[in-house]
Amino acid sequence: MTDETRPGPGRPRDPQVQDAILRAAHDLLADEGYARMTIGKVAAGAGVGKPTVYRRWPDKHALATEALRYAFERRQTEVGALDLAHASAREVVTHAVQRLFGRSDDGSGVRIVAKVMAEADQNPALLDTLRTEALQPRRELFIRTLRELQSRGALNADIDLETVADLCLGGYLAAYLMTGPDNLDDDRARASRLVNGLWPYLSRAADT
Repeated sequence: MTDETRPGPGRPRDPQVQDAILRAAHDLLADEGYARMTIGKVAAGAGVGKPTVYRRWPDKHALATEALRYAFERRQTEVGALDLAHASAREVVTHAVQRLFGRSDDGSGVRIVAKVMAEADQNPALLDTLRTEALQPRRELFIRTLRELQSRGALNADIDLETVADLCLGGYLAAYLMTGPDNLDDDRARASRLVNGLWPYLSRAADT
């Protein structure tokens, strides 16, 4: 991709350029971390010039913030809605766990979390951004899925949904810490193990 020409008054900016920049920024956050990410590297990865990036975002933090938001929204568009009508409750929960930070999401989500946590002391504002743009949206979407299953009578009405969400998020981070980014097992298998362990608590008594 080549750099865009400078837009004239009222001319819309190329959305493909915008997407390329956000993808490049997200990849750098996952691969190198925020401290080593630069506007120059992002521009090179997107195939544009630095002025093109600065015309859209005033600084690196603003770009990283939107890149995290963009990655979550893009992922939701790609995978679509869960099929609550035709899948069993256990299958739905397993798929919902997979979507937290599964390998189908190329593993970049959990790598970004690890890198931001490593830089948290030097950059607490970035950790706040990670919470609001990456962790909270995933957690809230997961909780909404569990709440919908509860409303249909498919899950135990007394379960603490927030605790379940935290346990499942923590399961991915624990796997990363124990095995490293290149040795994580299949996300479907990992999600299944998490759900199997929680199922006696999640399911109605008749389903356990």
